[in-house]
Amino acid sequence: MPWANTKRFYKQVGYEAAGGGFALTFDGRPAHTPEGNPLVLASERLVQAVAREWADQDEDIRAEAMPITGLACTAIDRVKNGRQAIIDHTVKYAATDLLCYRAEGPQELKRHQQAQWQPLLDWAAEKFGARLAATEGIIPKAQPRAALEKLRRAVEALGDLQLTAVAAATQASGSLIISLALVHGHITTEEAAAASQLDETWQNQKWGEDPEQTERLEALKKEIRAVAVLIKLTDDFI
Repeated sequence: MPWANTKRFYKQVGYEAAGGGFALTFDGRPAHTPEGNPLVLASERLVQAVAREWADQDEDIRAEAMPITGLACTAIDRVKNGRQAIIDHTVKYAATDLLCYRAEGPQELKRHQQAQWQPLLDWAAEKFGARLAATEGIIPKAQPRAALEKLRRAVEALGDLQLTAVAAATQASGSLIISLALVHGHITTEEAAAASQLDETWQNQKWGEDPEQTERLEALKKEIRAVAVLIKLTDDFI
């Protein structure tokens, strides 16, 4: 984000009706994305949230403090004109989805994985007709082609902001199934984070907390939380 590590260059943030949506403004002038596109969003609630992020900046602009702005700009700059590449990259996760690779031991961890992960795979099978197979260990297991195609169609059906949310959550969690469940309202932010971090949380509980790992997990939670906020603020979501 080109605004990172720059000084605040505006006094007031607002928005106005424009282009069938709502344009963010700085001191009454239209704002633009990093690629120079007008920062226009269809949802008034979403542009309000973006405006709040900018208004909350101090003298130095901190991109990490503006996750909703980042996602909105990604939708405009990358997804709108590059949908197919984003879809292809996101759908690839289904072939090696986190939920399909279970531990060979110990039994306690295997039970936790079965209890939290299998219901999500069952949901995807019911929702999309896409039954992915689980295996133990890390050796890749080929998934049914029909299931992968059905998941592709589910991703292709998403709007630009929806696709942005799914792509971001998939990359953060390592699971297309977790991200689809989150976007479709089947699980909460906390449940998505817990499912994606199950192994790490179990290790911390058994062997003690690793500060660096804890920091990474907190960053992951923030990413998933930002996606959930985007979902709630977008009028045309599923």
